Amino acid sequence: MKTPVPVIADALNSYYGGMSLDNIIDNIAQQTRVRMTDAGIYNWIVRFTKEALNKTKDLHPKVGDKWIADECVLDIGGNKVWHWDIIDSDTRYLLATHLSRSRTTQDAQKLMEKASSVAGKVPKVILTDSLRAYIDGIELAFGSGTKHIQSEPFAKAGLSTNLIERWHSTLRTRINIMRGMDSPRKSRLLLDGFVFYYNYFRPHEGLDNRTPAEVAGIKSPYKDWIDVLRLSVPSTESNTEDTLKPRHYIFKMDARNIKRKSKGKSKRKKGVEVTVTLGRGRIPK
Repeated sequence: MKTPVPVIADALNSYYGGMSLDNIIDNIAQQTRVRMTDAGIYNWIVRFTKEALNKTKDLHPKVGDKWIADECVLDIGGNKVWHWDIIDSDTRYLLATHLSRSRTTQDAQKLMEKASSVAGKVPKVILTDSLRAYIDGIELAFGSGTKHIQSEPFAKAGLSTNLIERWHSTLRTRINIMRGMDSPRKSRLLLDGFVFYYNYFRPHEGLDNRTPAEVAGIKSPYKDWIDVLRLSVPSTESNTEDTLKPRHYIFKMDARNIKRKSKGKSKRKKGVEVTVTLGRGRIPK
């Protein structure tokens, strides 16, 4: 972790905010005069995305009783896959996502069950498009207690699926420049990271510039990516000036390993203390 925390945090925020890796590399070079590699930045993204997801996986939002579900097709690794999503109408919190190669009743059911587990409740109303898989999928997940309404993007107020359609528009735009999505496992992590960014760090004008997590009453340990880094790796809490500050270390060399010859005999020298000054705070072996 030789790179200052704010620089790494800015790279993560830029990536999930829509900037390509090439542009992120150029931006870091402007700040630090060091040119990173794609692999270096990608490793940051994977490492701290996992950390953020792990720390927030057990947090439950306080959401409303009307949820909106939809699915869109994505190109991942040259294969077409379906990305299912369900969002709360009141808070705009994305409750769950699901990747599949099909659009079956079982896929719709899995999406509903994931959302219910996150919210800790069952909705009263779910809006979807006209896909038949939702009819039985919602019934299997929630029984008859949840009303299912098949709607359209431009239906009358309160019955529109515009919220989830706008999310899918944002998702498709972001996917076009995302790298590293060449396998389902990697794609799942990065997509989950994007959902995390959407829920926790991306303010919405429709929510008075608050995040869905704030509106949903979640007490998150994170306010931004800097918090993720500092809580994950406390030793990285430094700025550029601190990173460049020389450090002084004192070592006592083991006398048993130091010998000198005198008149044909081997004699031991006393232990020697050595002071070493290192730049950039690197710790010696």
